[in-house]
Order: sequence, then C-alpha cells, then structure tokens
Amino acid sequence: MFRKIISNNPQRKIRLDQKFIGILVKDHQPLSIRVDEGFLEFIYELDPLYQLPSEKRILELLTNGYNNTKDILVNKMGSDIISCSLTTDLWTARSRMGYIGITCAYIDNQFKLNETILAIKYVPYPHTGEAIAEEIMSILNEWKLTDKVFTITTDNGSNMVKSARLIPGLIRIPCTAHTLQLVIGKGLLPAENLQENDRYLQVIADVKTYWNSSYLAWKRLIVIKDIINIMITALCIDSDKQAKKDGKRLKDINLTEDEWNAISELVPILEPFANATELLGGSQYATVRFMYPAINVITRGVKPSNSNINEVKAVDFTEPSTAFDDDIEYEDSEDRDIANNQSKQHKVKINTPQDCKNLILKVKSALYESITHYWNIPKDYGLIATLLDPRRKSLSFISPELHNDIHLKLRSVYNEMKLEYSEQEKEYHEEYPTNSLLASMFSRKYECGDEVTEYLRVGEIGFSECPFNWWSKNENRFPLLSKMARKYLAIPATSTPSERLFSDAGNLMTVRCTSLSPSTFEHHLFLKRNWDLVGSIFAEK
Repeated sequence: MFRKIISNNPQRKIRLDQKFIGILVKDHQPLSIRVDEGFLEFIYELDPLYQLPSEKRILELLTNGYNNTKDILVNKMGSDIISCSLTTDLWTARSRMGYIGITCAYIDNQFKLNETILAIKYVPYPHTGEAIAEEIMSILNEWKLTDKVFTITTDNGSNMVKSARLIPGLIRIPCTAHTLQLVIGKGLLPAENLQENDRYLQVIADVKTYWNSSYLAWKRLIVIKDIINIMITALCIDSDKQAKKDGKRLKDINLTEDEWNAISELVPILEPFANATELLGGSQYATVRFMYPAINVITRGVKPSNSNINEVKAVDFTEPSTAFDDDIEYEDSEDRDIANNQSKQHKVKINTPQDCKNLILKVKSALYESITHYWNIPKDYGLIATLLDPRRKSLSFISPELHNDIHLKLRSVYNEMKLEYSEQEKEYHEEYPTNSLLASMFSRKYECGDEVTEYLRVGEIGFSECPFNWWSKNENRFPLLSKMARKYLAIPATSTPSERLFSDAGNLMTVRCTSLSPSTFEHHLFLKRNWDLVGSIFAEK
C-alpha cells in the first residue's frame, strides 16, 4: 500500500525530491550520493519504484529553492530593516577559485537580532579593492539594501580597506579579532622560543591565523607537564634504541623550569585576549557594545608601570615578522620533517632555552605597545553602541573627556535623525493630505521632547537582562533612540560571521565536491545557511 501511494502520487514524488535536496543541502552531501551503491540500496528498500531525481533535476531544484528563498528574504528584509551592517571576507576553495562571502546583520521590528547570508560569489583574480567594491555594490543592489547599509566589518587587508573606501557612505569597522591577532603576534615575539615549543611538540594543532591555538596549547602543556617528564624517563631507560633516541630528543627540547614558570605566568595574561576573541565573535547578541569595555580590560592588564618603561625594547612595527610566522627554521633540529631546506625568514633555536629574564615584563610591554599601535577602530560607533546598551551606558571605563564627547556625539546623531524623520513625516502629509485631527493624533511628533536627556537619566538595568527586550518595551517612550539602538547594536565587532560561512564552505567543497560550478556552490551554501530563516525553500503550490 505504502509503495503504491508513492509511485502513483506525483505530489508525493515532488515532496520526496525536495526532501532529497534537504539531505544534500543540510548535510553537505555531494551530488554523487545519488549513485552511491549503499544509498541506492537504502532508497530501494523504502520503495523500489521511487527514482531519485536526475542531476539536471537536482540543479533545477537548487536554483528554484535559491530564487524562492532569496525573494522571501528580500521582501522580509525590505519591511524589517531600517539599517543593517555587513561582514565580508575572501576565501579560496580547493578548486583554487576565489569567493567573496557577505553576511548581513540587522535588528528587526520586534527587536530581534538577525543574520542573513547575502552571497558567496565567485570573484575572478585579481582581488583588487576595485573588484571587491564593485561586487559588494552589485550584491547590495540585488538585495535592495544600498540605502540601508550602515557599516561593513572586514579584516585589515589592504584590498578590503580600499574597497570600503570606494563605496559611498559605507563605514568600515576593522575586525576586532584580526586586530587582536596582530597584537598577540607582535606581543609574543619576546617569547618566540616558547611559542615554537608548542608547535614543535604538536600538543594542539597550531594555526597561524588563530592565535588561540597557541594559548590553548600552553594551557594543555601545563596540564600534561608531569606526563611529559614521566614519558622522558620511561623512554630513556627503554631497551629499544629508537625509544632511547626519542627520549633523548624529547629531553633536549623539553622546557626548563624557568620556561615552565614563564608559561604559567603568561597564560593568565593571555586569557583576557582569548575571552575577548570568543565574546566578540558571537552571533546571537550585539557584539559591538563589548568592543571598548573588553579592550579597556585588556589594556589595563598589560599596561607597564612608568618605572619599567625604559627596561624593555620597543616593538619594531616596520618588520613584518610575528610570533606566528610559518617561515621559520628550527636550528639544531635532527628532525628533517620540521627543519626543511626551504628558505626561511628567520631561525629559532629549538634546543636553546628561552631567556626568561624580565620575560613577562617584555611581553606585557610589547602587548601594550601593539594595542596602542593597531587599535584604531572608530570610537564614535563602538562607544555610541555601548551607550545605547542600557546595561553599560554609564561608560565608567572611559575618561571624563571622552565620556562627554560621546554624549555630545549621541545628541548630535539624535538631532540629525530627528530632523530626517520630521522631514519624512512632513513630506508624507503633503503627499497624502488627510484630516488634520487624525494627522495630529497619529503623528509620532519627532520634533518634540528630548529623548537623550530622559534616557541618560534612567538607571542601568541588570547585566543578565536583554537590552533588545528593554528597547522593545521602551520603543514608544524613546521612538528615535530605539531606532538608533537598532542601527548601532547590529554592528558586528568581528568578521567572524563570514569566517563561519567559509567554514561551511570548506565542509561542502571537499575532495568529492571540487567540481561544483560557482553558481551551484553558491546556491547550495546559501540555502544551507538561510533555510531556517524561511521555513521552506520551496514555494507552496
């Protein structure tokens, strides 16, 4: 009976085909699964008469789903968005093709933070600032967001910086996580031998672009210190010659007691950096409001006292080298897998102990110098966002002078918005004249009142309370400031949303899926990330 229903019901066949698309998209399955022997046997057991869609039909369904989902989201965002902020990044696939990913964050009419994938499109080389800017503007035009975009968060690559400058009215926010990466890269140069020890020992995979891997490796080294010492002893007394050789090698590269102590002191110094990177990379809450409070805590933790300033060497920011460079050579190494014959920029003597004299002071000083050098994120946007967070609006972490400046800036932006909305309301009534009594009853009267003064008088709410809920409840009390909150609190502090997109892209573009066309690749990934936003990617008939 079940088999007859499937085979004799065209609508059932359509629904099953659509469910198969769900398997491909949601589970990152390759199109070739439709000819995999085990999968075909499973489908045959369910219904011998059901035929999986052809590859041509699959591509047609993906395209239909993409177009339908995009239409739904364009209409939804058109009615929900008063302002939005973007993140973008570039990615090179296994096929050696370059892609640009763009995500969009906004706070809707119900004061819910949303994140939508706008595109992951193939971009031919070279990836110049002009080419990137042109692609971004084209995508914004497709989504009818040209007049609604406020900021774009990118890494510090010169092409990204230039592209943002070429787009009129768009404000670039440097990725805080990338900036912290630069800070740590320079700050840990005084402890480079310690940094390379965890890479050499392979305690945790060390990733150049994610400094947290080094921090986690050091934490792990402290945990397994005693195990390492036991292993050295066991290998050195082993009767096997290779084991003894390994034991001697491990003993040679093992940390000295001073180095162990230095790592124990460095981990707490780096912990705020790790916490900030994790906090600012979130997607379920407004991250921009945490930028300046987090950096303030970090800066205070590494700022050297005046008496120590002359005891440390200044950081050379003209040199490109960092503690995470891949182009290093391990001198005195017997392991040819590590010390290869390629040309290296500089050398680290793995057998030479780290000079731990004043090391903590040197690292903290280098970190402080690096923060003041690299931290150039526009204060206005980050601090106004923090001020519009009813939990942190006291801004107790900044100087009185800056505190006063941000209050004045908030009032200035508020007055500009008041004028803008008053003009819009005036134009509306001129275009659609109506009963003057009704007009006065339903007018928002943006020209009246001083929302800023009233808002600043209201006490802070508890840290566990949701600022979005607070603004939703107080929207009528602060009609313009609530719009500003929707605008500023949606700014992403990092480009992590784009990086998460590329993480999914890497899961899709595997060895089995390197031949996907750019359009199929985009449709697949677009649907994967946006499916839950629309409920169903296929139009109901």
